[in-house]
Amino acid sequence: METEMSEYSGADQEGKKMSRNHLIAGPADQSDGDHAFVASVIEHALEHMAQATQVIKDTQTSGGKISALKGEIPEVQMALNAAASAVQNKTSLLRQELDHYRDGLEWNKLCVVMYGPTNSGKSTIIEALSYGDGQTIGTGEKDYTQTSQEIEFGPLLLVDTPGIEGNEGVLRLRTQTAIRKAHVVLVITGTGKEPEAGALSKLGEDAQRAGEVLSILNLRGRPSAYRYRRRLHTRSTSELEERIRQALLQVFADRYTEHLSLNAYLAFVTSPGGMSRFPDKQHRRDRKLTDEIFGSLDQAATLSGIGQYSC
Repeated sequence: METEMSEYSGADQEGKKMSRNHLIAGPADQSDGDHAFVASVIEHALEHMAQATQVIKDTQTSGGKISALKGEIPEVQMALNAAASAVQNKTSLLRQELDHYRDGLEWNKLCVVMYGPTNSGKSTIIEALSYGDGQTIGTGEKDYTQTSQEIEFGPLLLVDTPGIEGNEGVLRLRTQTAIRKAHVVLVITGTGKEPEAGALSKLGEDAQRAGEVLSILNLRGRPSAYRYRRRLHTRSTSELEERIRQALLQVFADRYTEHLSLNAYLAFVTSPGGMSRFPDKQHRRDRKLTDEIFGSLDQAATLSGIGQYSC
Protein backbone atom coordinates (compact mmCIF):
# COMPACT_ATOMS: atom_id res chain seq x y z
CA MET A 1 0.00 0.00 0.00
CA GLU A 2 2.95 2.28 0.51
CA THR A 3 3.03 5.18 -1.94
CA GLU A 4 6.62 6.31 -2.31
CA MET A 5 7.37 9.99 -2.77
CA SER A 6 8.96 10.98 -6.05
CA GLU A 7 12.70 10.45 -6.24
CA TYR A 8 15.04 13.18 -7.29
CA SER A 9 18.52 12.80 -8.70
CA GLY A 10 21.72 14.76 -8.30
CA ALA A 11 21.47 18.53 -8.40
CA ASP A 12 17.68 18.47 -9.01
CA GLN A 13 16.98 16.82 -5.67
CA GLU A 14 19.43 18.99 -3.79
CA GLY A 15 18.19 22.16 -5.47
CA LYS A 16 14.55 21.42 -4.74
CA LYS A 17 15.30 20.56 -1.13
CA MET A 18 16.88 23.97 -0.65
CA SER A 19 14.80 26.17 -2.93
CA ARG A 20 11.95 26.66 -0.47
CA ASN A 21 14.01 26.51 2.68
CA HIS A 22 13.53 29.80 4.48
CA LEU A 23 16.89 29.38 6.20
CA ILE A 24 19.09 29.66 3.13
CA ALA A 25 18.28 33.29 2.34
CA GLY A 26 20.94 35.82 3.21
CA PRO A 27 24.55 34.89 3.97
CA ALA A 28 24.46 31.72 1.89
CA ASP A 29 23.89 33.78 -1.27
CA GLN A 30 26.99 35.93 -0.86
CA SER A 31 29.27 35.84 -3.87
CA ASP A 32 33.00 35.29 -3.86
CA GLY A 33 33.29 39.01 -4.50
CA ASP A 34 31.47 39.74 -1.24
CA HIS A 35 33.86 37.49 0.67
CA ALA A 36 36.85 39.19 -0.92
CA PHE A 37 35.42 42.59 -0.01
CA VAL A 38 34.93 41.62 3.64
CA ALA A 39 38.44 40.19 3.81
CA SER A 40 39.79 43.41 2.32
CA VAL A 41 37.97 45.53 4.90
CA ILE A 42 39.40 43.41 7.71
CA GLU A 43 42.93 43.70 6.34
CA HIS A 44 42.63 47.49 6.08
CA ALA A 45 41.29 47.68 9.65
CA LEU A 46 44.28 45.71 10.91
CA GLU A 47 46.65 47.99 9.00
CA HIS A 48 45.05 51.12 10.48
CA MET A 49 45.30 49.68 13.99
CA ALA A 50 48.99 48.98 13.49
CA GLN A 51 49.51 52.54 12.27
CA ALA A 52 47.68 53.99 15.28
CA THR A 53 49.81 51.94 17.65
CA GLN A 54 52.96 53.16 15.93
CA VAL A 55 51.85 56.79 16.26
CA ILE A 56 51.49 56.33 20.02
CA LYS A 57 54.95 54.80 20.24
CA ASP A 58 56.46 57.59 18.13
CA THR A 59 54.80 60.22 20.30
CA GLN A 60 56.27 58.67 23.43
CA THR A 61 59.81 58.64 22.07
CA SER A 62 59.78 61.89 20.08
CA GLY A 63 62.00 64.79 21.08
CA GLY A 64 61.16 68.46 21.16
CA LYS A 65 58.52 70.02 23.32
CA ILE A 66 56.86 66.81 24.46
CA SER A 67 60.15 65.37 25.75
CA ALA A 68 60.84 68.56 27.66
CA LEU A 69 57.33 68.61 29.04
CA LYS A 70 57.59 64.98 30.14
CA GLY A 71 60.72 65.77 32.06
CA GLU A 72 59.06 68.65 33.90
CA ILE A 73 55.70 67.07 34.55
CA PRO A 74 55.83 63.34 35.45
CA GLU A 75 52.02 63.14 35.26
CA VAL A 76 52.22 63.72 31.51
CA GLN A 77 54.51 60.71 31.14
CA MET A 78 52.07 58.58 33.14
CA ALA A 79 49.11 59.79 31.10
CA LEU A 80 50.89 59.05 27.83
CA ASN A 81 51.83 55.58 29.04
CA ALA A 82 48.27 54.89 30.15
CA ALA A 83 46.89 56.10 26.82
CA ALA A 84 49.35 53.96 24.88
CA SER A 85 48.52 50.91 26.99
CA ALA A 86 44.78 51.44 26.53
CA VAL A 87 45.13 51.80 22.76
CA GLN A 88 47.29 48.69 22.54
CA ASN A 89 44.85 46.66 24.66
CA LYS A 90 41.86 47.74 22.58
CA THR A 91 43.84 47.11 19.41
CA SER A 92 44.65 43.58 20.57
CA LEU A 93 41.00 42.84 21.40
CA LEU A 94 39.80 44.24 18.09
CA ARG A 95 42.45 42.25 16.25
CA GLN A 96 41.26 39.06 17.95
CA GLU A 97 37.66 39.83 17.01
CA LEU A 98 38.53 40.58 13.39
CA ASP A 99 40.69 37.47 13.21
CA HIS A 100 37.71 35.45 14.44
CA TYR A 101 35.46 36.81 11.71
CA ARG A 102 38.13 36.22 9.09
CA ASP A 103 39.25 32.76 10.18
CA GLY A 104 36.58 31.41 12.56
CA LEU A 105 33.35 31.88 10.65
CA GLU A 106 32.08 29.80 7.76
CA TRP A 107 32.14 32.19 4.78
CA ASN A 108 31.13 29.90 1.92
CA LYS A 109 28.01 28.37 3.46
CA LEU A 110 25.14 29.40 5.69
CA CYS A 111 25.96 27.70 9.01
CA VAL A 112 22.83 26.62 10.91
CA VAL A 113 23.46 25.13 14.36
CA MET A 114 20.98 22.98 16.31
CA TYR A 115 20.95 23.62 20.08
CA GLY A 116 18.88 21.77 22.66
CA PRO A 117 18.74 19.02 25.28
CA THR A 118 19.30 15.33 24.66
CA ASN A 119 16.26 13.61 23.13
CA SER A 120 14.71 16.89 21.93
CA GLY A 121 14.93 15.78 18.30
CA LYS A 122 17.95 17.66 16.92
CA SER A 123 19.38 14.65 15.09
CA THR A 124 15.93 13.55 13.91
CA ILE A 125 15.30 16.95 12.33
CA ILE A 126 18.58 16.74 10.44
CA GLU A 127 17.80 13.16 9.34
CA ALA A 128 14.41 14.33 8.03
CA LEU A 129 15.83 17.35 6.20
CA SER A 130 18.68 15.37 4.65
CA TYR A 131 16.59 12.27 3.82
CA GLY A 132 18.92 10.21 6.00
CA ASP A 133 18.83 6.58 7.11
CA GLY A 134 18.27 7.34 10.81
CA GLN A 135 21.57 6.09 12.17
CA THR A 136 22.34 9.37 13.99
CA ILE A 137 19.01 9.40 15.84
CA GLY A 138 19.66 9.03 19.57
CA THR A 139 18.37 6.38 21.92
CA GLY A 140 17.47 8.87 24.64
CA GLU A 141 20.57 8.25 26.72
CA LYS A 142 22.43 11.26 28.03
CA ASP A 143 24.95 12.84 25.66
CA TYR A 144 24.21 10.38 22.85
CA THR A 145 25.68 12.91 20.42
CA GLN A 146 29.28 13.27 21.56
CA THR A 147 30.61 15.51 18.80
CA SER A 148 29.23 18.20 16.51
CA GLN A 149 27.87 16.46 13.41
CA GLU A 150 27.91 18.45 10.16
CA ILE A 151 25.78 17.77 7.11
CA GLU A 152 26.10 19.82 3.92
CA PHE A 153 23.47 20.31 1.29
CA GLY A 154 23.95 22.98 -1.29
CA PRO A 155 24.81 26.31 0.33
CA LEU A 156 23.58 25.11 3.73
CA LEU A 157 25.67 23.56 6.53
CA LEU A 158 23.57 21.96 9.30
CA VAL A 159 25.35 21.25 12.59
CA ASP A 160 24.02 18.95 15.33
CA THR A 161 25.54 19.59 18.78
CA PRO A 162 25.74 17.51 22.00
CA GLY A 163 22.81 17.79 24.43
CA ILE A 164 23.01 20.80 26.76
CA GLU A 165 22.00 19.23 30.08
CA GLY A 166 25.08 18.59 32.13
CA ASN A 167 27.01 19.81 29.12
CA GLU A 168 30.33 20.82 30.67
CA GLY A 169 33.97 20.08 29.99
CA VAL A 170 34.82 18.77 26.55
CA LEU A 171 31.20 18.59 25.32
CA ARG A 172 30.55 22.16 26.43
CA LEU A 173 33.60 23.35 24.47
CA ARG A 174 32.45 21.46 21.37
CA THR A 175 29.03 23.06 21.59
CA GLN A 176 30.53 26.52 22.12
CA THR A 177 32.83 26.13 19.13
CA ALA A 178 29.95 25.16 16.85
CA ILE A 179 27.66 27.96 18.04
CA ARG A 180 30.31 30.64 17.66
CA LYS A 181 30.53 29.80 13.95
CA ALA A 182 26.77 29.97 13.46
CA HIS A 183 24.95 32.42 11.23
CA VAL A 184 21.64 30.97 12.44
CA VAL A 185 20.89 29.11 15.69
CA LEU A 186 17.88 26.79 16.02
CA VAL A 187 16.82 26.28 19.64
CA ILE A 188 15.13 22.87 19.80
CA THR A 189 12.60 21.97 22.49
CA GLY A 190 10.79 18.66 22.91
CA THR A 191 7.15 18.15 23.91
CA GLY A 192 6.52 18.83 27.59
CA LYS A 193 9.76 20.73 28.09
CA GLU A 194 10.71 24.39 28.05
CA PRO A 195 14.08 26.06 27.49
CA GLU A 196 15.83 26.50 30.83
CA ALA A 197 16.82 30.03 31.80
CA GLY A 198 20.39 28.98 32.60
CA ALA A 199 20.83 27.21 29.27
CA LEU A 200 19.43 30.19 27.36
CA SER A 201 21.77 32.51 29.24
CA LYS A 202 24.77 30.39 28.18
CA LEU A 203 23.47 30.32 24.62
CA GLY A 204 23.12 34.11 24.66
CA GLU A 205 26.80 34.39 25.55
CA ASP A 206 27.95 31.87 22.95
CA ALA A 207 25.74 33.06 20.08
CA GLN A 208 26.59 36.76 20.14
CA ARG A 209 27.70 36.63 16.50
CA ALA A 210 24.65 34.76 15.20
CA GLY A 211 22.48 37.03 13.10
CA GLU A 212 19.26 35.08 13.60
CA VAL A 213 17.77 32.78 16.24
CA LEU A 214 14.71 30.57 15.71
CA SER A 215 12.90 28.18 18.03
CA ILE A 216 11.53 24.76 17.08
CA LEU A 217 9.06 22.79 19.19
CA ASN A 218 9.37 19.13 18.24
CA LEU A 219 5.95 17.62 18.96
CA ARG A 220 7.02 14.05 19.49
CA GLY A 221 4.72 11.16 18.73
CA ARG A 222 4.89 7.97 16.71
CA PRO A 223 2.49 7.38 13.80
CA SER A 224 0.02 5.49 16.00
CA ALA A 225 -0.68 8.73 17.90
CA TYR A 226 -2.46 10.06 14.80
CA ARG A 227 -4.78 7.13 14.19
CA TYR A 228 -7.75 9.09 15.60
CA ARG A 229 -6.35 12.63 15.66
CA ARG A 230 -5.02 14.26 12.50
CA ARG A 231 -3.54 17.45 13.91
CA LEU A 232 -0.30 18.48 15.58
CA HIS A 233 -1.50 21.26 17.86
CA THR A 234 -3.53 21.22 21.06
CA ARG A 235 -4.33 24.01 23.51
CA SER A 236 -1.44 22.97 25.76
CA THR A 237 1.08 22.98 22.90
CA SER A 238 -0.12 26.42 21.80
CA GLU A 239 0.45 27.74 25.32
CA LEU A 240 3.90 26.12 25.38
CA GLU A 241 4.76 27.78 22.07
CA GLU A 242 3.96 31.20 23.51
CA ARG A 243 6.10 30.61 26.60
CA ILE A 244 8.99 29.54 24.38
CA ARG A 245 8.62 32.70 22.29
CA GLN A 246 8.66 34.95 25.34
CA ALA A 247 11.69 33.20 26.86
CA LEU A 248 13.75 33.62 23.69
CA LEU A 249 12.63 37.21 23.14
CA GLN A 250 13.99 38.11 26.57
CA VAL A 251 17.44 36.77 25.67
CA PHE A 252 17.76 37.58 21.96
CA ALA A 253 15.36 40.51 21.42
CA ASP A 254 15.12 41.39 17.71
CA ARG A 255 17.51 38.59 16.70
CA TYR A 256 14.76 36.11 17.59
CA THR A 257 12.74 35.95 14.39
CA GLU A 258 10.45 32.92 14.21
CA HIS A 259 8.97 29.87 15.92
CA LEU A 260 8.25 26.56 14.17
CA SER A 261 6.36 23.50 15.41
CA LEU A 262 6.68 20.09 13.77
CA ASN A 263 6.91 16.34 14.30
CA ALA A 264 10.44 15.47 13.25
CA TYR A 265 10.03 11.70 13.54
CA LEU A 266 6.92 11.66 11.36
CA ALA A 267 8.80 13.77 8.82
CA PHE A 268 11.74 11.38 8.96
CA VAL A 269 9.81 8.14 8.36
CA THR A 270 7.92 9.74 5.44
CA SER A 271 10.95 11.34 3.77
CA PRO A 272 11.73 10.41 0.13
CA GLY A 273 13.62 7.18 -0.47
CA GLY A 274 12.84 3.50 -0.35
CA MET A 275 12.03 1.46 2.73
CA SER A 276 15.28 -0.46 2.29
CA ARG A 277 17.40 2.54 3.24
CA PHE A 278 16.35 2.19 6.90
CA PRO A 279 18.66 -0.24 8.74
CA ASP A 280 16.50 -0.02 11.88
CA LYS A 281 13.50 -2.38 11.89
CA GLN A 282 11.45 0.04 14.02
CA HIS A 283 11.84 2.76 11.42
CA ARG A 284 10.66 0.38 8.68
CA ARG A 285 7.65 -0.70 10.75
CA ASP A 286 6.73 2.91 11.52
CA ARG A 287 6.99 3.90 7.87
CA LYS A 288 4.62 1.09 6.90
CA LEU A 289 2.23 1.96 9.74
CA THR A 290 2.23 5.62 8.72
CA ASP A 291 1.23 4.69 5.18
CA GLU A 292 -1.62 2.53 6.52
CA ILE A 293 -2.95 5.18 8.94
CA PHE A 294 -2.79 8.17 6.60
CA GLY A 295 -3.46 6.43 3.31
CA SER A 296 -0.29 7.90 1.81
CA LEU A 297 3.11 9.06 2.97
CA ASP A 298 2.51 12.45 1.36
CA GLN A 299 -0.41 13.23 3.67
CA ALA A 300 1.60 12.27 6.74
CA ALA A 301 4.55 14.38 5.56
CA THR A 302 2.25 17.38 5.18
CA LEU A 303 0.92 16.93 8.72
CA SER A 304 4.47 16.68 10.10
CA GLY A 305 4.99 20.38 9.41
CA ILE A 306 8.50 20.04 8.01
CA GLY A 307 7.68 19.89 4.31
CA GLN A 308 7.62 23.67 3.84
CA TYR A 309 11.22 23.85 5.05
CA SER A 310 12.74 20.75 3.49
CA CYS A 311 11.59 20.70 -0.10
